[in-house]
Amino acid sequence: MCPRSSALIGDRHRRISRWTSGERIVTRPPRPAFAGATYHVVARGNNSSDVFTDDSDRYAYLALLAKAI
Repeated sequence: MCPRSSALIGDRHRRISRWTSGERIVTRPPRPAFAGATYHVVARGNNSSDVFTDDSDRYAYLALLAKAI
């Protein structure tokens, strides 16, 4: 059985699950990655603040993301 813990982050309750393997602690097992798969990419700021200041900022991010994939 994997040890689990709960934590408070800001004023929202979030359950943080941890799987341990020796000394290494990760928040969740890695997701499988394979060619042709569809992925949902999310960019989120601290305390749910805005990540982008305007549309041109958002488009610059999307251009960088397109180069990476």
